[in-house]
Amino acid sequence: MRFLSPSRRLPVRAVLISLVLGTTRPPSEILAQDTKTVSATMLKVLAEAADGARTAQPVFFVADYRFPHQVVGPFDSLAQAQRVQTDSGTNFGIFGPYTTRKDPAPSGGSRIIGITITVARGAHRDTLTVDSQKVDALFFSAAAIDKFVIPYYGRTYGSEYAQKLRTRLAPLGIILCHIKPSYMCMPAAHGGLELIQVMQPTTTTTTPH
Repeated sequence: MRFLSPSRRLPVRAVLISLVLGTTRPPSEILAQDTKTVSATMLKVLAEAADGARTAQPVFFVADYRFPHQVVGPFDSLAQAQRVQTDSGTNFGIFGPYTTRKDPAPSGGSRIIGITITVARGAHRDTLTVDSQKVDALFFSAAAIDKFVIPYYGRTYGSEYAQKLRTRLAPLGIILCHIKPSYMCMPAAHGGLELIQVMQPTTTTTTPH
């Protein structure tokens, strides 16, 4: 595992301009409120978060400079993001605005209104309701997790994080879900979601693989 030294970090303004995302401000005004630096891994995390919005409207995010770079959002306005940043502390910065293409939705096409899952634990049965406005993917087996979840997080956060995630998920033995911006979760009773914590924030940032 290689670590990103301070000398190899890039200024926030320069890095974010290089994102393959549209911006709604001139480059000289992008992130004028923040002069800290981001790592290549953080840049990747922000790009993935922005790509998941796909509203065709400008959005902002609040993100932790510490690995694994918790991201909160999207927010429709800078004011909303500033309120969240104020509550989150000095380790968090504001990023955006980003504008991504809207997902195509054919006229009259079907859409998911709700998801209900029945889980068996021996003779006991539980019915879980999943909010389709929050959850955008479900995984029902270890094979699905190994094929789709672990490779994605490995590409985004690095091999060490992916291995820790795999170790964390192995004993759970329950349906797993994905919630935006990019977190694994477990459906809970009454439509709740339990986020899965993999690593505590650290100021040591790994390079992407």
